[in-house]
Amino acid sequence: MNEEIMAFVAVNYGTQSLIYKYASSIKALIPNAIIVVVDNYFSEIERAEVTALCKNLDVTLVKNKNNGYGNGLEVGVSYLKSNNISVSLLVLSNIDIIFSRFDYKRVDYSCGFIPKLERGGDASENVFMTHFQRRFLFVHRIPFFRKNKYIFLSKIILFKILKIIPSDIWAIHGSCFIFYYKDEAIQQPIFNSKTFLYSEELEVASYMEANCMPLLSSNIHFEHVGGVSTNRLFPSLSKKIDIFVDSFDNWYKRWR
Repeated sequence: MNEEIMAFVAVNYGTQSLIYKYASSIKALIPNAIIVVVDNYFSEIERAEVTALCKNLDVTLVKNKNNGYGNGLEVGVSYLKSNNISVSLLVLSNIDIIFSRFDYKRVDYSCGFIPKLERGGDASENVFMTHFQRRFLFVHRIPFFRKNKYIFLSKIILFKILKIIPSDIWAIHGSCFIFYYKDEAIQQPIFNSKTFLYSEELEVASYMEANCMPLLSSNIHFEHVGGVSTNRLFPSLSKKIDIFVDSFDNWYKRWR
């Protein structure tokens, strides 16, 4: 690509009050960036507010049904493709993040960048899962373990313990994914219509693996409000477990 085009795609669901800070943080760092907000329908009132806000911010709005986070991101990517916008850097994220720094090393191959999450003045790589932890994903396939909330919580603790074991990063946290394309953007979808929530990290890691895209460190920093949309969608643990199981099965059928 002769010209480096950067595109940011974020999904909104009941979080219109955060759009201004999200978009403003990008514009302050990368004035020419393309910003696409996918509005997963929450209410008529919010849809009207988001429409007006995006117009004032000169941000592209894509109106969508609420088919989940992963699907919303894919809708945003599809918008770029349908408008023949070939990007060299693609950032997919929640709307509840604020970028404070955006530096990365240009390389001669397609890859992914690991952003750094800022907490209390410190910034650390936003790791979701290591290669060692990945070996134990099979526990989510054991029938008896799947929907019991106590066993589900035990599995969360297990994976936190496994994270202590030194190992290379396999997947980064779903709040912010960053892809660098050396040539034309890979046409294979990252997510599909069944990617609702809680499996995006696995989908992205498998997508990058299938397309030989290594993960590289960067100095891309952001703050994360965290869990705003998720808590509105699924206040109960049992509902979260149901969604996780369905999303996990979708990932497993697609990539394993």
